[in-house]
Amino acid sequence: MKLLSAPFSLFIALALSQLVLAYDMADLNKLLDTNLCRRCDLSGANLSGAKLNGVEMHKANLKAVNLSRAELRGAILRRADLIDANLIETDLREAKLSGAFLTGATLKGATLNRANLTHTDLVGANLTEADLSEAILLGANLSGANLSHANMRGVNLSGATIDGANLNGVDLTGAYLYGSTMIKANLRGANFEGAKLSGINFTDSNLKGANLGIGKVEEAGWSPVINQISIKEIGVYGEVTAFDLKGDTHYLTSRSGKLYELKQGLSRVLLDLSEDQQFLNKDEVGLLSVVSNNELIYVSYAIQEDDNDESMFLVVDEYTKKMRKTRRVAKINTASSSHVAGTLAFDSFGKLYLSVGDGRDPEHQPQNLQSLLGKILRIDVSKARPEPEIVAYGLRNPWKISIDARNRMFIGDVGSQIKESVYLLEDLYPATPYNLGWPVFEGTSRIGNSSLRLDDTLLPIFEYRNESSLGIAVIGGFYLDDNDIYLFGDLLGNLRLLKKQMDNKWHEIHFQKTSNMIWSLGYDPMTKKSYMSGAEKIFELEILNKRINRFSSVMFCRTTMPDGTVNNSGC
Repeated sequence: MKLLSAPFSLFIALALSQLVLAYDMADLNKLLDTNLCRRCDLSGANLSGAKLNGVEMHKANLKAVNLSRAELRGAILRRADLIDANLIETDLREAKLSGAFLTGATLKGATLNRANLTHTDLVGANLTEADLSEAILLGANLSGANLSHANMRGVNLSGATIDGANLNGVDLTGAYLYGSTMIKANLRGANFEGAKLSGINFTDSNLKGANLGIGKVEEAGWSPVINQISIKEIGVYGEVTAFDLKGDTHYLTSRSGKLYELKQGLSRVLLDLSEDQQFLNKDEVGLLSVVSNNELIYVSYAIQEDDNDESMFLVVDEYTKKMRKTRRVAKINTASSSHVAGTLAFDSFGKLYLSVGDGRDPEHQPQNLQSLLGKILRIDVSKARPEPEIVAYGLRNPWKISIDARNRMFIGDVGSQIKESVYLLEDLYPATPYNLGWPVFEGTSRIGNSSLRLDDTLLPIFEYRNESSLGIAVIGGFYLDDNDIYLFGDLLGNLRLLKKQMDNKWHEIHFQKTSNMIWSLGYDPMTKKSYMSGAEKIFELEILNKRINRFSSVMFCRTTMPDGTVNNSGC
């Protein structure tokens, strides 16, 4: 397939015939004919204005190439040599540039929206007024780069080196900057509203006129006191799906169907649902949750009554402490073994709550108040025949919920492809049910056609992009009263801490990767200890507030603050 029109190709050939050609003409012809030119040599070629969308040039030699105003949307340029290349106003949206060499390249006004530049070398590059919104620059080197007035909203710069760079007037709204360094950087007028700044190093940087987003530096979560989570292995149980840690007796559920009792250091199996022929253990279901209240134990799990998928149900059963089954509290037809949810929680008034997924039928169920799918339900277990009440609707897969001592419910709703979201229900007895927006909205991102407005939905208190570096499925957690923070995780193994700041918004104050998948989190309000289950093991978590002696080791030293003053604390 020809990528350039015949007249344009002829123009390039004639123009270059007058020059000493540094590149391989055969490689150029191959590129134009096939859209494929791996490891080819096009150094010094003039491809200005070329339409090369989707081209594959893995490890190509493109040194000093002229690709100004060219179209390279979705192009594959991994580990390509683009040193000193001319990429002025080039369209590189969603291009794959991981490991590429762009030292000294000119990308003024270039469009790099959602491009992947992981571990890319951009030392001394000119990115003035470039659009890098939602681009991935994990571990990239931007030392000495000129990013003046660039759009970097939502960019992921975690672990990046940005020392000595010019970020004058840069928009970093909602950017991820975990562990990045901006030593001696020019950050005058930069906008950090909602940016994730845990572990960032601003040593000797100029922040005059910058918008720090969340008040004074000491209140922003990146202060002399930093959070750390200690993780200690304490047992092996296998796919623990839920914890009930109230009182002296603790309960655990495993997906395989076992309900464990832990008391005075001893563990025993109270119930094994795997012996029930209807018990369903596959995909996302099994024994899903346990919660105790007033000498009674409630468990949720999935069943299938016959071979028909339509006979799949999420059920909640009530047991005495001696494991005598008293009744079935709820039975909800999911017609699916995915997006079932099934987490149980009690409020302080003795009302039971159940999270229910959309059963992979988002088009018809979550916004339908005649359906119980895609909902948070309240069940009055004091009644002989309780009828579930809808507290919230418009959910996709609210895998985990929890209720704190203030009767607030935190929800981790697993996203589809864009956002993972955390919601907070401040009032569990609203005049009308909360609408969380799915499937019209995924978090705050509109994905469906509907008259529903974002303003008519409950907005998440926190959301993050669904991608391998940040996480793929949110695991809801618990509000830790002693720390005044919300602890939650992601299936991928990431732990996160949220805290409500003086601006009345929730901000992430810590992000920590673990080497284990996270199935569930638990919190013991008596001992103030937190727990995490991996695929096979249980871990005890401890939130450590470590005070560092020198700001410069993690945070900042000799930093020019927004008001023009110079902060020398700890230097």
